[in-house]
Amino acid sequence: MKNFDKERFVQLLKYDVVSNWRNHVSFAIGAFLAHFAVQFGMIYFSVKNMYNSLPERAGNICRDAASISFVVSYIVFSVALSLMFANLKTKPKRIAYLMLPATNVEKFLSRFLLFTLGAGVVNFVAFVFADLLRMLALSGMWVRVNSAVPEAFCCIQAAFTEFLQSWSRFSYTGISEGLYALFLFSLLLLQFVLFVLGSVLFRNRAFLKTAACLLGLGIFMSVLVSSVTCMSLKNTIFLTLVFDNWLLVITQLFFVLEVVLLWFSYRLFKRMQVVSRKLF
Repeated sequence: MKNFDKERFVQLLKYDVVSNWRNHVSFAIGAFLAHFAVQFGMIYFSVKNMYNSLPERAGNICRDAASISFVVSYIVFSVALSLMFANLKTKPKRIAYLMLPATNVEKFLSRFLLFTLGAGVVNFVAFVFADLLRMLALSGMWVRVNSAVPEAFCCIQAAFTEFLQSWSRFSYTGISEGLYALFLFSLLLLQFVLFVLGSVLFRNRAFLKTAACLLGLGIFMSVLVSSVTCMSLKNTIFLTLVFDNWLLVITQLFFVLEVVLLWFSYRLFKRMQVVSRKLF
């Protein structure tokens, strides 16, 4: 089988959902508990420390809860990507998956869609249910805090509007500020792609190991940049000008690197069905 078949792919997608339903349910419960714990703890202690403050502050607390939900969503999504190939640890499971009547592209794409779009849907549903349970749990408090779901949509709309408007604004080096936002998006996307790669490379605790690698890389890059720029202010300004002039090229290279890393993850996925992963 070398051609992509839509019906076969749908059946494979259903198989991945049904055969790993325990892992999917555990992930959904974990996402729900993470959102609920963060929202409940943040709003409870914020309201508790308000004392005789005006109730209008409750709106700010609700916006803060919506903002921190994006941090929780980032962690939940990273964990989901790290679990993409977690159930292929043992040899029998790898052989069983290898023998499925589907191409490797269909298998990889099925897992990829399930742990990206599927994880996004699960995260959103978990956020909504956690928000409802939080409102019920705090309904007896003297300050009413409304749902954080509308505030989250407002934050998304404001961020999208700001991104569109930023293309008409320019920095002192003549670079559109929208390009900075695109560069930051490419960095975020690169982190997610590295979590996908980590799920193929590491047999156990892929999220923690990938996160540790990213943290170490971030510290190394920070020290490297600091050691270069601390020499003088002229060096800092010069590097800023060089970075701005090459920002478009750097952003494009990041997107190309993400495609290469996804291709490399696919190649490792084909190999891991036959040969066990060697990394710890």
